[in-house]
Amino acid sequence: MSEVSTIIRHHHERYDGQGFPDGLIGANISIGARILAVAEDYDELQQGWLADQKLSSKEAARFVTNASGRRYDPEVIGALPKALEEYGSTPLAHEQIVPAKKLKIGAMLTRDFIGPDGYLWGTKGQVVNGRMLTKFRDGEEVIGHAMKIYTMRPEALSK
Repeated sequence: MSEVSTIIRHHHERYDGQGFPDGLIGANISIGARILAVAEDYDELQQGWLADQKLSSKEAARFVTNASGRRYDPEVIGALPKALEEYGSTPLAHEQIVPAKKLKIGAMLTRDFIGPDGYLWGTKGQVVNGRMLTKFRDGEEVIGHAMKIYTMRPEALSK
């Protein structure tokens, strides 16, 4: 777990050395941390957590691309378009991302959900019941921030 903890510790470092907690620069930041920094910011820009409003996937990609060489590793940014095409986490047309506090009984998960403890809390296609809802909300309270739970959009359920 030491490699994982290093990635987590350093994912707020900046490629130009202006980040934290250790002020690392360039290749002194592990490649995992450099990748995680781009992935997390790209995702959070779309959720409205790093900007005044939610950005579209294209706007979020442009934001991180424009910070290449300063905030982010240019090599990681160069790999972003292919990674987004292959592994994009942006909700699909039939999906929405909801935090546990807005999750409702009867919602259907559209992706497997791995809890903050690293265990599978729900599987794709599973319908949320009262017990699950309590677990999700308790987990969110423990970690202190909203979790990203992919569910079927209500209008997609009626089709």
